[in-house]
Amino acid sequence: MTTADPSPAAAKAAFRHEIRIARRAREHSERVKAAKSLAPRALPALGDSGTVACYLSMPTEPGTAFLIELLRQRDIRVLLPRVNGDSLEWVELKNSTALTESALGIQEPTSSGIPDALSDCDAIVMPALALSRDGFRLGQGGGYYDRALQHVPSFADGGPMRIALIFEDELLDSLPHESHDCRVDQAVTPERVINF
Repeated sequence: MTTADPSPAAAKAAFRHEIRIARRAREHSERVKAAKSLAPRALPALGDSGTVACYLSMPTEPGTAFLIELLRQRDIRVLLPRVNGDSLEWVELKNSTALTESALGIQEPTSSGIPDALSDCDAIVMPALALSRDGFRLGQGGGYYDRALQHVPSFADGGPMRIALIFEDELLDSLPHESHDCRVDQAVTPERVINF
């Protein structure tokens, strides 16, 4: 991959473009199979949690529906994100939680957000387009998770474990990153779990 602009931001944009093309090319059956494999692989790190922040996956992302179902079967409290301006706020998923499609095309809860919700989480499951082998996450480019995690302690400092779900070929040797980019503690692919 080459880009005329050598900045990390331009390099990340080029990676995003390529990964989105590859994701759109995946067969629906492959995505369903991946989601069913991801859920039980992610569960060992989440099974003793009281509260997990997760997201509702978009059609091309590694699916989260099976994972959320497993968490709820174990009576683990699940928080879902909702975009509020340039920030994320978190809503507890309940049987009565209504969802709507946001302007970004993402399913979001419509209930009231919980202040400082991430500070009560044991783990945060977040989307990623790719991860580097040293745990840097390439997101969609909006910076929502980087901002949301800015004041949340790292796992090493007693904060929640940060877990990203990706397809196996999205674990890359390296990725361009900037000072605000968050790292994750664990990657889960349909084939394996990688701890950083």
